Amino acid sequence: MSEQSTASERHARRPLLDRRRVLAALFPEVLLDGTPWRAQWRGHEDRLIVLYARVALVSSIVGQVLHHFLVDLPLELTPASRWATYRFGSSVFYALLLAATFLPRLQRGLWARAPLFLLTLVVSCLQALTVVWLPSVSYLYAFVFGVVGVLLLRQSAPTAVATLLAVFTCEWAFAWRHTDIHPARLFSVLTMAIGLVLLFRARMATDVRAFLTSRRERQAQQQLLATQVELDRVKTNFFTNVSHDLRTPLTLIIAPLEAMMSEAGGVSAEVRADLELMLRNAQRLLRQINTLLDLSRLDAKHEFLRLEDVDVVELLGSLVESGRPLAAQRHVSLALAVDGPVPPLPVDRDKLEKVVLNLLSNAIRFTDGTDARPGAVTVRCGVRGDRFFCSVEDTGIGIPDDQIERVFDRFHQVEGPAARGRGGTGIGLALVRQLAEFHMGSVAVRSRVGEGSCFTLELPTDRAAYPPERIDRRQEHQPVPVDRRRPAQPAAVALHLEGARPPPRPIRLTPSPATRASSGTRPLILVVDDNRELLDFVARQLADEFRVRVAERAAEALRMAAVEPPALVLSDVMMPGGSGTDLLRELRRDARLRHVPVILVTAKADLESKIENLREGADDYLAKPFSVAELRARIRSLLEKRKLAVELAEKNEYLAKLNFDLVLSKRQVFLETMEAFALAVEAKDPYTHGHSRRVSLLAERVARELGLSEAECETIRIAGILHDLGKIGTPEAVLVKPGKVTPEEYAIFKRHSQMGWRIVSAVKELDGVARAILHHHERFDGAGYPDGLAGMEIPPLSRVLAVCDTYDAMTSDRPYRAGIEHRLAVEEILRCSGSQLDPECVQAFLRLYEDAAPQFPDFPSGLHELANPDLLGGGAS
Repeated sequence: MSEQSTASERHARRPLLDRRRVLAALFPEVLLDGTPWRAQWRGHEDRLIVLYARVALVSSIVGQVLHHFLVDLPLELTPASRWATYRFGSSVFYALLLAATFLPRLQRGLWARAPLFLLTLVVSCLQALTVVWLPSVSYLYAFVFGVVGVLLLRQSAPTAVATLLAVFTCEWAFAWRHTDIHPARLFSVLTMAIGLVLLFRARMATDVRAFLTSRRERQAQQQLLATQVELDRVKTNFFTNVSHDLRTPLTLIIAPLEAMMSEAGGVSAEVRADLELMLRNAQRLLRQINTLLDLSRLDAKHEFLRLEDVDVVELLGSLVESGRPLAAQRHVSLALAVDGPVPPLPVDRDKLEKVVLNLLSNAIRFTDGTDARPGAVTVRCGVRGDRFFCSVEDTGIGIPDDQIERVFDRFHQVEGPAARGRGGTGIGLALVRQLAEFHMGSVAVRSRVGEGSCFTLELPTDRAAYPPERIDRRQEHQPVPVDRRRPAQPAAVALHLEGARPPPRPIRLTPSPATRASSGTRPLILVVDDNRELLDFVARQLADEFRVRVAERAAEALRMAAVEPPALVLSDVMMPGGSGTDLLRELRRDARLRHVPVILVTAKADLESKIENLREGADDYLAKPFSVAELRARIRSLLEKRKLAVELAEKNEYLAKLNFDLVLSKRQVFLETMEAFALAVEAKDPYTHGHSRRVSLLAERVARELGLSEAECETIRIAGILHDLGKIGTPEAVLVKPGKVTPEEYAIFKRHSQMGWRIVSAVKELDGVARAILHHHERFDGAGYPDGLAGMEIPPLSRVLAVCDTYDAMTSDRPYRAGIEHRLAVEEILRCSGSQLDPECVQAFLRLYEDAAPQFPDFPSGLHELANPDLLGGGAS
């Protein structure tokens, strides 16, 4: 029963599928429904149509002009004016259509087909009309132009046929019905034209399917690329996390071993030999981890070239010298040969060191020698053309011919009895090739079994050979000395082989007398790491010199630091529940803890991690595994720098306080000088006692009401005190005259603002005050003095002074009149708003004092006694 129902369902669905296929054959764009590429297809078609239209229009213009000169004129077609109008008139029309194709609106959608459709219609109809004018012309030309134009429109087959019929209808209306051409011929040609259109436009379905296929392939490639990128990211994270998990135990192996070997005595020679063996193998494991990390970063494209001009001969010489002790142990002579002068070259020093070290260590490891017949390893360098070369040649066991091609493959090791027991993991040469290629260079090998091998590295000598995307541009903007652990000869440790003598014993630094104080005054070190064993080990190593507290989480460390701020924080980076970088950010946000030095310890030794944490504010960066002696030295150095910084900050604070006191003293002297100037003015005009100081207070309050800055408020306060300073140069007969002044006296009086400006402008710091004084008698309507400024041309502070000066002048007694009450003064200010005074300043004044008169403090001065009329004009009795 179920099989019958399934069959019936398939039978019921079949007509629907058939209809869809038929619909897709007629209108191929249906295939794009449900895909994200329909808009892309339409945009692609629109661009093609616009291009076809421009080409067709240019061809039509050129064709019409050439036809006129090469056909019409030689054949002397009549009437000549009609043919000239036909050729050049149509050319002008085509030129307009050509210009229209550059309009953005006519480059998308149905509008993109409009110029080409009009061209097809006009050309076909004019060609059909030519048959009427000149019967010797074949009527097939009109059909040919119509078919070509319709095909260029890139429509579906039904739409193209409909367009062709529309063009034929127009041709019939314009021309065919006026000719004696038999309708059967026209119908025959039309049928052939429809067949041609259907034949060519049937390919549209193929074009759409090809478009879909290309887009799906591209999408698949993008997905594959995204998957590869994700795999690279996962792989890099895996190596990073694994390296963290391995570096921490290695720290707990190497650091105690170095501490034990640094003791002057206490261990026997046999125990020391065992310790040396353990240390060598731990360091060998560390080198393998670093190599794997380098490969993972190169695979994930997370590596960049840090180019610098390097003296490669000096660099190679130091590397060769660092390998001499190991070469001597294996009875191998080591030499450096330089072919000609080698100028400084733009290279990545670190990567070049890694490449040469790998080649050099392999050459020594696979070369045997005796006292009677020593082996030889030669490092040769020079410049050939635009390439620098460095070859490492040995007289070792050689590489079989069938394995030379695979020698640079990852994890491949040369097979054979002679190669057994020499160690290696097969990743060193793989790193060499990837680093050389990343450095835009190459590495090659030639070898013969029993005679030795020669590895040759070539690098470009021109900085322009390096693509910009491979160069680390960050070094140009932030030259942070992140690689602080680089020794003078970075290759020395990398060349230790099995059976070789260990490196020189590290010297354990003893605490200085300054730091061996009592436990209460010793610096507090906060150590943070999620590994309890590492915490205990570091705490034991530091306990004899510092107070140590430990925390396993960043949050716990923050709580401890809040209770008692430490002198220094030593934190791991990769921790659960909050990284060392998160702890660093929180410390830098806390005002009490932002100055505490922070050393970050991590297994992520790549440059990007170092730069990121140094930008966050880390004071130092230490990669696992680390030396305890080095850790002690760095802690002492940072604590000493912190001590000096604190002392410097205290001295700066003391100097700042002294400077502030001097500024206050200078300000007080300045203000008292301003008061003295005001008293000097009052001495000449006792009726104005307190006027300058009242205007100063009013102006400052109005300025604050207007929202002016603090500096502007201070400037206008001083300007209020000094605004009448120029009256010092005005004769007393004019200042204290009881009656109306004459025009000549008024002209003398008006000079006081310019006189005040000259006096104050002599002090450079009072430039703003001087300008406010100069223009405080300007009127808003432009009828003021001295410069007749109007409106916004008047400085803002002068406009404020004008309102306040006007109010106080009206409410104060003068020799020629008595002061008016507050209400009348407010009404007068309102009346003068917009003519004499700035309306905005008037409104600000009224918001403060419309309802009540301003209150002023008492201005004590012995000069007010001079305002007594009995004392004026008498002198001594």
